[in-house]
Amino acid sequence: MNETKIDLMFSGAGSSRTVQVDIETSSAGTKETHLTCSLENVEKPLKLFVKAAFRGPRVTISGDKEDPALDFGFIHFRPGCSVQRQFEIVNHDGVNAKWSLAEVEHCVDREYGQSEFQFSETEGEIGPYEVRQLHVIFKPHVPRSLKSFIECTVENGTGNKLRVVGEIQEPNVVLEKSSIDLGVIYVGVPVKNTVVFESLNFADSSFRVASAEGKDKKFGHIEFDKTEGTIYAGGTQTIPFRFTGREAATIEDFTVAFDMAGGNVLALGIKAEVRGLQIIHETPDVEQIAPETGAEQLEAPELDFGTTEILKPTSRVLKIINKSHIATNFNLKVLKLKGAGSNPPPVSARGLANLSERTFRSASNLLTKSNALLDPKSRSRKQGDAEYWKTQLKDNKGACFIASPSSGYLPGNGVTIVTIHANSDMWGEYHDTLVSQVGDLDPVEIPIRLNATSSPLYYKLSNNNKPTVRFGCYPLNEQPVSRTVHISNQGPVDIRLDWETYNIVPNDDTLIDLNFFIGDAFPDKSGEIRPPVEGEDLIRLSVVPHEGERSTGPFSFSPDQCVIPARGSSKVTLNFDPQYGTGKCDGDFHSFALAYQSLDGNDNSGLCTRLQGEQVPPLKIMMTGKVEVPEVVVTAEEHGFTFKLMAGIINSRVKEHTKVHKMSLLNGSKLHLQFKIAASLPFTLLDEKVEYTLTPRQKIKLDHGLVLSEKLLTSLLNSTKQNFRLKFDKSEEEGEFGISPSHGEFTRADSVLLNLTFTAKSCSPSRGTYTFTGTPGNRTLHLSLRGVGSHDERMQRLL
Repeated sequence: MNETKIDLMFSGAGSSRTVQVDIETSSAGTKETHLTCSLENVEKPLKLFVKAAFRGPRVTISGDKEDPALDFGFIHFRPGCSVQRQFEIVNHDGVNAKWSLAEVEHCVDREYGQSEFQFSETEGEIGPYEVRQLHVIFKPHVPRSLKSFIECTVENGTGNKLRVVGEIQEPNVVLEKSSIDLGVIYVGVPVKNTVVFESLNFADSSFRVASAEGKDKKFGHIEFDKTEGTIYAGGTQTIPFRFTGREAATIEDFTVAFDMAGGNVLALGIKAEVRGLQIIHETPDVEQIAPETGAEQLEAPELDFGTTEILKPTSRVLKIINKSHIATNFNLKVLKLKGAGSNPPPVSARGLANLSERTFRSASNLLTKSNALLDPKSRSRKQGDAEYWKTQLKDNKGACFIASPSSGYLPGNGVTIVTIHANSDMWGEYHDTLVSQVGDLDPVEIPIRLNATSSPLYYKLSNNNKPTVRFGCYPLNEQPVSRTVHISNQGPVDIRLDWETYNIVPNDDTLIDLNFFIGDAFPDKSGEIRPPVEGEDLIRLSVVPHEGERSTGPFSFSPDQCVIPARGSSKVTLNFDPQYGTGKCDGDFHSFALAYQSLDGNDNSGLCTRLQGEQVPPLKIMMTGKVEVPEVVVTAEEHGFTFKLMAGIINSRVKEHTKVHKMSLLNGSKLHLQFKIAASLPFTLLDEKVEYTLTPRQKIKLDHGLVLSEKLLTSLLNSTKQNFRLKFDKSEEEGEFGISPSHGEFTRADSVLLNLTFTAKSCSPSRGTYTFTGTPGNRTLHLSLRGVGSHDERMQRLL
């Protein structure tokens, strides 16, 4: 229902009035009518002609604000593809409107008989001035340029048409070159080139490498960096590839097929002339490593490392000479005794500078701080080298060989020098093979030989270069003393040791020792019997320099046979017996021990050949010890050892009295002495301690005393007669002393008169001493005499 309003104004004499006329209609179109208006005081009514044009609601559809068309853009056509776009419908009037949407009839694809557009809503009612969002899905049937219209129809109103555009295309890709000529290439040497895909339209495409075909495909092999990928619209895609000739031939029929999106197939042709290689291997001395290329392969190369000590790396060089102008790669591999690690050895751990990586130090480099100063936790170079070789030898094969570099680039008509490093942690004669693979030539096998010497055992002593156990000085007849010696095994096998001790005898003029062995010189004492070694002589003789006499003391080992486990350690006890040779050989002892090394069940015959027992140098350790006679000097302090007491000190109140003196004990030797001291009555020691220890030159003081008791005093007073004897202790040749009587007895409180005479023999002074010895318990008296003679023979002097 449409409605409109008209204002009418009536005017008369001096007045006017406005009247509003409303017109309604149920359909659009032009409406005409006459209105009759009766007025007061007017005879005839007034007639008014009214005409109005009515229209329905206007609803429109629109796409992007900047583009009046609905643009689907570029569409990559493939079965089932679809694109969605949004648009809106707008009611421009204030009344509800019924609308419907459809593709313009003449634009519908007649082959399929149905529209390619699917609307979210095809019809409906929209309110006054409402704006509604809708979307449409476009599903193309065939590739083409899209040009169509979507029409909006409004019931009893007006709508509009929206132009629809788009571009639907299938991929169109070609090869920039359908055939590539690689020219001259070489067997086993990859040649790089590229294949270029070019897109001729705006559709993305994809490719996948299918296969190689042709009668010449057996002569070559092609590898692409990418076997599949995407080619973007309007652009190019470059795919690198490597072509390798397998054998010398001319390749003309070699085709690579590519499967393209949509089922198309593109073909790439390859042409090339493949030539072969000529390689020479040499193992010269260090002085002969000039990189000349005129040599021919006259004899089979061999890497002989000679004889070297274990855990000391050594190196040899291998020259790989390319006699052709073919640039290729080489690879070196050790068959059996290869290193367990993957990294090449550091320069300091090679034993010989890597000749392919020579460097020179300038003076400024000498001022550079070492890593150890910059980082306190960093390892020294020696520690790093030891750790590197420990890792390389952890496979427990005893030796390893490392090629540096083990692979690399070999230029045409050039020379590559490779350093072969060797190291071992177990003695033996090792044999291996170095396999050199250059390109796809047949591998070249180069024999390797290494004779490793010395032992992986070492003593954990401060001076392991000359291991020595010093027992120091001990008293004669002291109990045996022992020292524990730890022995470490850096090798990969268990080693059994049999100990023999020797004493070094002064002024020994023996030059050589002849050793005689029958069967197994050092059998396993645990009971296991080692089977005889094939080819080993039953009876063997050896001549060795004489260093000492075989002995059973004073040094000995416990046990005298032990096993040092692989990569482990063990300990033995070294004993020194100061009682050895008591009374006949006191003094300094200098000896040594030899530990003979056996390898039961560890011959590693598949990798090397190892000797054992008396056939390898034994492990040696020096031993020293000294025996001295202990000496304690006892001296008296103040009153000495003579005790003077008054008998009257013992009475009814004092039954016992102790007279105390001091004495000193001095250790006059270089020994640490431990001893006990005791006294018997009537003498006593006031210190309760009875055991003492004296270090060399140490001195201590002790209190000792005489215990005078009533019992002792009674025993002394009961004796009425005392015997005495005089003894002449010393006289000099210049005179003669005499005494009379020389012995006798006297009673207590009595006295004896002695007559002394002196006869001079010259004018020089004479001296002498008489000693008075009484009964036990009395002190000893000394009488000193002195006399001088004159030239008057008639004079005689009484003293």
